[in-house]
Amino acid sequence: MHRHRKFWDQPNAFLPDRFAGIAAPWVQIPAYVPFGVGPRICIGLNFALAEAQIVLARMLSHYGVAIEAGPPVLPIGRVTIEPSHEPTFVLKPL
Repeated sequence: MHRHRKFWDQPNAFLPDRFAGIAAPWVQIPAYVPFGVGPRICIGLNFALAEAQIVLARMLSHYGVAIEAGPPVLPIGRVTIEPSHEPTFVLKPL
């Protein structure tokens, strides 16, 4: 995105001042690219994803996941199956 023609007049020119004092133009686009894409993808991608799984497993070994009382969640058939409402979950210490 730092060199995309859609966002910059001279995308391949080294112009570090273009970032001074202004927000990046792509922040208006509803996109989430946490590790980047293409040839400049983050080298820590695989490590970060593995680390996230380890942290989640450690956390869940100390807590249990329970659904709060309320109306039952029913399947709604559309293009895919969706829940009738978003259930609320709570973490309870073991």
